[in-house]
Amino acid sequence: MPSLKSARSIKLPTTTSKLVNNINFANELMSSKTKSIVIFVVRIIIFLIILSYVMNVETKCNRCVNDTNLKSIKYMSIGFIVYNILLLIFPILFNIPVEILSYIVYIIYIVNIIIYVKKMNTHTTCSSCSKDWRKTFMNILAYIAIIGIAIMGLSTILGVFMLSSLSSFMR
Repeated sequence: MPSLKSARSIKLPTTTSKLVNNINFANELMSSKTKSIVIFVVRIIIFLIILSYVMNVETKCNRCVNDTNLKSIKYMSIGFIVYNILLLIFPILFNIPVEILSYIVYIIYIVNIIIYVKKMNTHTTCSSCSKDWRKTFMNILAYIAIIGIAIMGLSTILGVFMLSSLSSFMR
């Protein structure tokens, strides 16, 4: 029986090694595709949770229905659900200008969620009909998103600064 060291030194024929490389490449591709599918499904579930909360408040409370933040959260949630489903079905739609626009709309969406949750917490007439775990979920999600957006913005600014200082150093 050959030792482990000698087994490692055996070279596979070129066709076999190409086959192994192709299998490894296919596994890596499938895992990245699976990860992106999982990310899109998680996003859709999050937007569905928020949409279900908004629909619940609309059916329970007559006073809270006329809030503009509530309506914008509802329609933006529907828009983000449709957008993520389209990206899941047609990944070719994913491009930089569309993503920049979606990030801007997402920031507006997060700000609307924060304002809406604060309104619901401060108005005594709406606090009874808006009590739900989904409101807390929306609040926590909004603050996590704000922190993530701030970190992305700072890292982008830092990266631009580092590149500009590196290019001036190289001259």
